[in-house]
Amino acid sequence: MTHPARNPFQDPGSWTAPAHLQMLGEPPYRVLADFIHGCSADDSVRTAATTAFVLSLWQVRGTKLTTEVPSLLLVPPGQPGDDPIDALAKGLVYDENENKPRLQTKGPFMGIPVEKAPKVMRNAYLERQSLRCNHVDHPDKYWQARNAEERFRVASITAFGHGPCRPYAQAWHPDYGLLADEEGQTILRLNDDEDRIAFVKDLKDTPEKLVFPQGVGPDLSPADKHLALSGALDLKQARSALQLVSFCQPALFLPHLATQPLKLDNRPALEALAYTWRHADIASVRTSPRLPASDWIRAYRDALRKRLNLLPDDYGFAIQQALRRLDGVCDRIVSFAGLLGAEEWELAALIRDLYGHTLRGIVLSVAGLSWFGLGLHLGPECELLREKTFKLLRSLQSGTKVSLTDLLKNYHLNAQERDALLDRLEGERLVRREGKEVLSSTYREFVEGLYTREEFPPVKDCWPDLQEQLKAESSKGA
Repeated sequence: MTHPARNPFQDPGSWTAPAHLQMLGEPPYRVLADFIHGCSADDSVRTAATTAFVLSLWQVRGTKLTTEVPSLLLVPPGQPGDDPIDALAKGLVYDENENKPRLQTKGPFMGIPVEKAPKVMRNAYLERQSLRCNHVDHPDKYWQARNAEERFRVASITAFGHGPCRPYAQAWHPDYGLLADEEGQTILRLNDDEDRIAFVKDLKDTPEKLVFPQGVGPDLSPADKHLALSGALDLKQARSALQLVSFCQPALFLPHLATQPLKLDNRPALEALAYTWRHADIASVRTSPRLPASDWIRAYRDALRKRLNLLPDDYGFAIQQALRRLDGVCDRIVSFAGLLGAEEWELAALIRDLYGHTLRGIVLSVAGLSWFGLGLHLGPECELLREKTFKLLRSLQSGTKVSLTDLLKNYHLNAQERDALLDRLEGERLVRREGKEVLSSTYREFVEGLYTREEFPPVKDCWPDLQEQLKAESSKGA
């Protein structure tokens, strides 16, 4: 005997929503708060995860949010394929189904087999090239050109899918350049070794692809595109990718220590927040003439400025521009998450925490370049030894040991210069002394030292204190 389905609206007290609906029904701003403050017990991991979250949502909105969009390249101590923070970023920006070929069910390419799409694209492209001008005085040729453009776009979606993010190795077409969306932008994901190898090879052989990305425009003529990178690299790949620092682009190399999966109690609601954020109507963010003011923030701004002064000017400008938009981006994210039911003071606390962790992550990304000898603050007593320092670090990180005597002979240092330089490098956790020998620190030791240095104090979270205060007031009222 079958029973008719019960209508929950007839007797709402006797009906319990399925678990996944309860999770999706949790207020988004509380899901965001739980993520920032509960994704890990390790403060350094929470900073890295929050930074990845904010930059991933920034990338998803793209140039509709800011004129320049930062790239995020994670540099973990282990293998990039096992990076739990990169797994979070991938879940926020990448949908494999959007990049799959698809049969069209309507429009000018309806029902045409997927395998015929590349030929249709080619024919439409060549036809449009033969109609290079718009022929506004010849309506028949004008509409012929528009029809060719439409056939090309629909055939492109049929052959290569469509979405805001593509695997790096599949994003470049030999004839049509970068496959981007209608706004001419895309996120290039480094999902696996194929993507990472292709990325490093392009940086070596054809860096102009990344500096001045081009693809097919709306009228099928060459057009500038916008891209942002998302993914994780091992140390060797990250060293090869340092060429990005010479470009006028905000590319961040974020070091972190996460090895265990993040604690995400409500992943469905977090990913739903990212999805709705991507499709919502969000006001753009302009460059802020002022940055949020506090002693903690000023200390980080000073530390960042000190490092950027030792890096190419174009890179420093790009990072500073991103920093002057960060408060607006964090405000947009939290305000969007708090549309339903949040109090102003709750949102203000969340904005401060989101901004604080992301600011810290950005500054540590720049400071982390010192592992590769870039932006390394040596002080006035060792500044003239910068080239020798870079050579020494490369030698030590390749596994070579150097004696204190060899430093005098092979690097042409006097005893005072040697001792001052070693003190600086030990302070940066880049080297260690064992008796009369000097060795490179491990990358993990370097990152651990980075997150625990007095120069980079942990974030003073506002949200947990606010919740404790509310509990105390509630207990008094009871």
